[in-house]
Amino acid sequence: RYLSGCSTTGQCPEGALYVLDALLDPECDPERYVGHLASTAVLAQAHSCAANAHFLKLMASSDQILDMVMDERRFRRTENALDEDPALAYFIFAVQHANLSAKLGLVSPVVLQIGFAARETGASLGVEPCQMKRSRHVRFLWGAVMANLEEIYDEERKRREALHGRRGGCVCAAEGCGIRAEGGATLRACSGRCPRDLKPHYCSKTCQKKDWPAHKTVCKAGS
Repeated sequence: RYLSGCSTTGQCPEGALYVLDALLDPECDPERYVGHLASTAVLAQAHSCAANAHFLKLMASSDQILDMVMDERRFRRTENALDEDPALAYFIFAVQHANLSAKLGLVSPVVLQIGFAARETGASLGVEPCQMKRSRHVRFLWGAVMANLEEIYDEERKRREALHGRRGGCVCAAEGCGIRAEGGATLRACSGRCPRDLKPHYCSKTCQKKDWPAHKTVCKAGS
């Protein structure tokens, strides 16, 4: 209810985290903590929900941040006593909980959302998070992201083969264009992060913009 806002005055991620502490934080009130009694499935769901709550805090608007500060003072959770940049802390906690959810076998939509968000953050800094030495600490999350990427790429390969077969040459990818150049001599390939064999070719910027909504799911997976 805290996460969804159902039967409450609105979403309250901090309230959700306070409830989840009973499953995830052995240092919370001993009378509340029941994590040692929970099943693996329940703990996985709890980590996924906690990841969602931290991600909601990370993505909060300026108006929502004021409410969040009040909620943090209201619930007085130990996590909030950290002397860190709040946004960085929310991001780190979201990634950690998403990784633990994946480790316990639950790769929920929000786990993938956080994983792809971390990947895009790394891309904006010119690094690939899954290739960093420290990434081993969240290897389950990166494993889930990479597995999902392969699913996306495999589906696109099957779609292209069904649509175009195994024809040679290179055709502008924009729907309705049809301009062909054998060997791609006059067509430019997408410069994004999509695999080489899935890079579409375009005859112009206009065609590239036209095709972006379709290609975005492959080139910017997770969007």
